[in-house]
Amino acid sequence: MGEFRAVGKPKLKSWSRLNATAAAGQRTLTIRDTVAWDVGDQIVVSPTGYFGSEGELWSDARGGVEVHTITQIVQATKSKGTVITLASPLNQTHLCIAVEGESFCGAVGVLTRNIRITSVQSEDPTSASFGFGGHIAVIDLVKGVDGVSSSFSGFVTFKSVEFRNQGKLNSDHYAISFDYSAAHTPSIIMNCSFIHGYSMAVRAGN
Repeated sequence: MGEFRAVGKPKLKSWSRLNATAAAGQRTLTIRDTVAWDVGDQIVVSPTGYFGSEGELWSDARGGVEVHTITQIVQATKSKGTVITLASPLNQTHLCIAVEGESFCGAVGVLTRNIRITSVQSEDPTSASFGFGGHIAVIDLVKGVDGVSSSFSGFVTFKSVEFRNQGKLNSDHYAISFDYSAAHTPSIIMNCSFIHGYSMAVRAGN
């Protein structure tokens, strides 16, 4: 029911697409755009799978998102784009091909921000807090309801913030939830990343 502002250093061009297929076992991948990411940043690589016109499915048996750490990042020499070297090899193949005449290339996004909101104990399976990360509830007070003397709406401004280990397992406690009953001050969530969440990232209700 208050104001929460957190504004980090912008990560310009926070995501791009692969410029070539990255095979399982590789430690490098090429993306289409020139990006201002840094060594030590964590990135996420999306899975790639599709149904063809005959109903066939291409998908790696271990398909899923992958998170890796950048050890080197340089501009591609033969074309626009960026070559990223990873601290560990890819676990699966991420496609960049033409499928039935359309470009089909996996996405790569940077997760690291210089402001991080996290819940450390929730990572520890031996802790009573395991799976119970942080939860930001943005709500309002309405004059005349439950004896409230004046109306007020909470709001947040989050720009370039990393949310890690947020939300709660098996509950409706998302990383950030909005629940208003009346007119309210607008909130902003821009250029943020959500990683290793225990529930959905954002819920908006009324």
